[in-house]
Amino acid sequence: MRLLRPIPALLGLLLVSQDLHAHARLVWPTPRSQSDSLKTAPCGNVAPGTEREELVAGTQLEVSFEETINHPGWFRLALGTADDEGFDENIILDDIPHSNVGTATRSNPRPYDVTITVPNTPCEECTLQLIQVMTEGPDPTTTSGYPEYYSCADIRIVAGSSSGDGGAGGASSSSGGTTSSTSSGGGDSGGSDDNGGTGCSASGTAGLGVLPLLVLWRVRRRR
Repeated sequence: MRLLRPIPALLGLLLVSQDLHAHARLVWPTPRSQSDSLKTAPCGNVAPGTEREELVAGTQLEVSFEETINHPGWFRLALGTADDEGFDENIILDDIPHSNVGTATRSNPRPYDVTITVPNTPCEECTLQLIQVMTEGPDPTTTSGYPEYYSCADIRIVAGSSSGDGGAGGASSSSGGTTSSTSSGGGDSGGSDDNGGTGCSASGTAGLGVLPLLVLWRVRRRR
């Protein structure tokens, strides 16, 4: 009997261990860690890696994450600096609702896909943070006051090319205006042709002045 007593305690430890290793994690952008049991803010004590996903400022991005144990609550996405600070001041999307559709297990996780706008400020080294807030019990050590799980991805945000293209397009449009002016100048050359016509008209007038002289010359010869 003494040998059997530790078994319930051992089973309890196994259940707790299983629960601690199955909650939520990012899928895309690629997270630093594939663990779904990171409870230490802000990124589960996982240091940044050497590879970063490159995102374009101001564009739409579909963020994917998964839940591996069903817990009531919500999710939050935020942006932080390379040293994993500033998340609370740079919340991208909060109160992402929890879903009860399907199941949520490690072997069959519940998928989530949300579309966000990538922040407009470029950064060479920054962090996208996912928080799972579980409302089953209080936790005074967290920002929300509830137990939280964390998953972070190393990212780089680069400036979009659309604004530059727009500027180039504007320059091209201005150049087109210059071309149009040049074409208008061609119209002015047509005006020169009109002046040439005026010249021809003046030449014709000079010819009329010579005609009476020829008549007088012929009259004098007959005499």
